[in-house]
Amino acid sequence: MDRDDRNTFALTSLFESQMNERSKDPPMSTDARPAQENGGPAGPHCESHSTGSDRSPELRDEPISILLVDDEPKNLTVLETILSNASYRLVRAESADEALLALVVEEFALLVLDIQMPGMDGFELAQMIKGRKKTAGVPIIFLTAYYSEDQHVLEGYETGAVDYLHKPINPDILRSKVAVFAELHRKSRALGIANLALLAEVTRRQRAQEELCRARDQLEQKVRERTAEIEQASSGLEAEIAEHRRAEEALRQSEARLRLFLEHALDAFITIDTRGCVTAWNRQAEVIFGWDRAEAVGRKLAELVIPPRLRTAHAEGLARFLATGAGPILNRRIEVDALHRDGREFPVELSVTPVQWDGQVFFDAFVRDITEQRKAADVRSELAAIVESSDDAIIGKTLDGIITSWNPAAQRHYGYTAEEVRGKSISLLIPPEQPDELPEILQHLRRGEVPKHTETVRMRKDGSRVQVSLSVSPLKGTDGRVIGAASIARDITERKRSQMALETQAQELAEANAFLSRSNRDLDEFAYVASHDLREPLRGIHNYATFLLEDYADKLDAEGRLKLETLRRLSKRMDTLIDALLQFSRVGRTELAIQRTNLQQVLDGVLDLLRIRLEEQGVEIRVPTPLPAVVCDRVRIGEIFENLIVNAVKYNDKPERWVEIGMAPSASDRPEPAAGAGKRPRTKPPTVFYVRDNGIGIPERHREIVFRIFKRLHGRDKFGGGTGAGLTIVKKIVERHGGRIWIESIPGEGTTFFFTLAQEMAP
Repeated sequence: MDRDDRNTFALTSLFESQMNERSKDPPMSTDARPAQENGGPAGPHCESHSTGSDRSPELRDEPISILLVDDEPKNLTVLETILSNASYRLVRAESADEALLALVVEEFALLVLDIQMPGMDGFELAQMIKGRKKTAGVPIIFLTAYYSEDQHVLEGYETGAVDYLHKPINPDILRSKVAVFAELHRKSRALGIANLALLAEVTRRQRAQEELCRARDQLEQKVRERTAEIEQASSGLEAEIAEHRRAEEALRQSEARLRLFLEHALDAFITIDTRGCVTAWNRQAEVIFGWDRAEAVGRKLAELVIPPRLRTAHAEGLARFLATGAGPILNRRIEVDALHRDGREFPVELSVTPVQWDGQVFFDAFVRDITEQRKAADVRSELAAIVESSDDAIIGKTLDGIITSWNPAAQRHYGYTAEEVRGKSISLLIPPEQPDELPEILQHLRRGEVPKHTETVRMRKDGSRVQVSLSVSPLKGTDGRVIGAASIARDITERKRSQMALETQAQELAEANAFLSRSNRDLDEFAYVASHDLREPLRGIHNYATFLLEDYADKLDAEGRLKLETLRRLSKRMDTLIDALLQFSRVGRTELAIQRTNLQQVLDGVLDLLRIRLEEQGVEIRVPTPLPAVVCDRVRIGEIFENLIVNAVKYNDKPERWVEIGMAPSASDRPEPAAGAGKRPRTKPPTVFYVRDNGIGIPERHREIVFRIFKRLHGRDKFGGGTGAGLTIVKKIVERHGGRIWIESIPGEGTTFFFTLAQEMAP
């Protein structure tokens, strides 16, 4: 027997002895049942209750209306196919508006609602339905193929849904759920009709009671008359009558005291007869179940306190009890589920005792609502599960530091089992070098203070140390006094080890950066001094070679003149290289003249300077949009544009050459540069500028090499020659502005140089 059957049997077995008593009564006439079935006079008032389905077969056979809402007709057709049933009337609605109109026109037992619909979605429609008094009670089952996150499911239930199903739908599950609500709707309608019948029956009984009162008055009058006759006939009976009256008075007072006690009892007190009808119902029963005494007395107890899902099992259990004469729930306490008038179920503690009175059997029941006790037990179980499954060591202890609880994580942290440490001092975890830590913590706890969260060291069973993040909280009893403490410790050994490693790496990186900064400054200084000091003797060599060629040309043979020409050419190239080296060193040594600069004006100036060269080589310059104003060094940024444009023109073998200068229009259109050292995190991406050409392109393996000083990818005199320092200077200027430069290129089709300036230098 499962739990529902046991609960049902527990309540229903109260009344199982009624058939034993009924067997002692005279047998019912054979035509009593047909009379009731044919609408004749009812028998005893409790047995005259009939369900709405018994009185109204046409209501039971009437189809149940179910509203299907989905903006996809094919989905509605699928639902109609799944729910096809002669007992259902399926109504389609292809929008929220159609659904609302249908709800206004007729009553529905259930609403099967898709969530994602144009206009008003399923959640909004459900809120409107639940906001109208007429439709607030209509059950809603949500169907969705998209809203599968926990937050969507929670929103569905908050709007009043009874279920939340994900597409594709399991037809059997959907049919099962719909069948439950259809049956519930049928029973609700039947119950309404039964209530009307019950009201008529109560009225009839009230009239019968009035007739009974009149008959009783007449009987009492006859008794008084007969008593007077007896008193006149035999004065010897007066003493006996007086004693009888005193006994009746004593009994009346005793019964009054008992009724007073039961009426003010803290538990609900209910009495039922062998028919299962309520004969007593105290104030606490009114409080617990929501039914007034006048409403409860005379009705079947099963209709008042047994949940509908258990009533069939209740009837079967009652029949078994009446057949065997055994009552397994009598004279002991049990816990069962009961039903409140508002339809909610709640747990109760029940004790039932059978009593005999005036030849009849009654059942007295004491009922106690244990909802709060059950909630408290659930909370304790949940907290215990949290403690048991936590990855943190959670330890309970007294104010003297004696361990009272020890979760599995504590065993993993410290190596002790719960049996080894329970009842021992927490000091076994304190390293000897920290003798003052535990007394200080306990002193704070005794004063009701919460010690500060701290990071400390604890000792394992094997003597090794573990670094922990520790928080300690006082535990208070029901009277508010501090009775102990709970500590939560998290192993942070790995975190501390990682932190120390990071700090070491950071220090080493800082030292390396400082060394590199010094080296770069020394290198810039050396390059400047070396190039400056080399220029004078180099010019002397060039000049003397020129003088020799001019003054002694007629005295030299062809080979001598050729060597002097080579010397002049090499000295001239050396001077060009030294000049480039000087320019590169100035970029690193000279302070930037930072100011707000209109880049379009800078570009116009560079193009004006290069105009003759560009026109001679037939180069088309494209500027899609004007460049913005930024904060930068105007002269240095001009050098960037000049070097990149000259480079684009030089390395171009197309008959129709063009160079495009612009910026990426938005962050989403900007190409991502390759990650590298020195890249700083930004809250807003900087503007990306570019210079693009349709030249010879740069192979991917050479895209970093081209930024090295004096590095050329072609012969010395090919593509107009050059020193190979231009791109190095460009990279240096960009980096001094806090930006980056990178290349995208397709060999044979062209190259694009992208560069940025630092975020703090943006407008």
